[in-house]
Amino acid sequence: MEINVYIGGHEATTKHFISALKENKDTLDAENVVCFPMEDDTFHNLFRASKTIRQGGDIETIRTKLLQQLTGVQDANKFIIVDYRVIGNKHRTFEREPFFPRSGGFIKQLKVIFQTHNIHTFTETRNLATFIPSCYSSRIFDNFSSSFEDFLATINIENLRWSEYIEREQGRGEARIPATVWRFEDYPYIWRDVIGAMTGISKYQDLLSPAAPFDFNDNLQMALLLYKYTQKYPVKSDDEFEKLKKIFLEHKPATSREIISTDWSAKRIEALTNSYNDDWYYIERMENVETIRPRTLTR
Repeated sequence: MEINVYIGGHEATTKHFISALKENKDTLDAENVVCFPMEDDTFHNLFRASKTIRQGGDIETIRTKLLQQLTGVQDANKFIIVDYRVIGNKHRTFEREPFFPRSGGFIKQLKVIFQTHNIHTFTETRNLATFIPSCYSSRIFDNFSSSFEDFLATINIENLRWSEYIEREQGRGEARIPATVWRFEDYPYIWRDVIGAMTGISKYQDLLSPAAPFDFNDNLQMALLLYKYTQKYPVKSDDEFEKLKKIFLEHKPATSREIISTDWSAKRIEALTNSYNDDWYYIERMENVETIRPRTLTR
């Protein structure tokens, strides 16, 4: 049995990915592929199972019970674990470790539980020049108020590398977990390839597209405007904030001039983009790493 773990994919991508899996459930069922979302108690169940095994419990019994708890299915060809929460709270994305601090412990637990099975991780990268504003925008529109400058001050952006995160996720030594990696920027053009690689289903190019379109809409300008507005006119309740948020999302407020952050200059954005491209050059040459890129069509 194969255990494929979707530990990457940022919020917009993950929503589309899960919708696509639901839209094509009959196709997955026909090829004995089980996909299940991570519920609130899933992490606790995984932790308890791995702890019991480490304490000498019978692996097969514990694993069978766990799979029954998680999916109700025991004889699938593949189990697909999908949840972007595996890679960390979106409001505390960076913390002490680069990128997502929870992934290391999560992978270790899976290796203990499924030590006789093949584990494969699937991870999405993203240019920090758009990822950082996306994290900040998400924070602001979830009513966690802070200035963009204060948010940037908590992150050592120039030292962050996706390749380091992927290496940590794979582990060390001969037991390095295989990883498949793609770029957020490419996802709208390759989402069928991503699902095909993860599920192994035949004719994956015939997968039906979910009704909801893929949304790239992370708007730093809107987040900065909302922050500025709430500093001048503080909201008094969550309901009041939700009403204000709806207005901002539906009707872009007029502004006489753009809000520009001195900490987010064109020069810095260019440097981050160049660094991202250099990192991808390295990722494509990493051991036990496959990449998914858009096809180049030729006549």
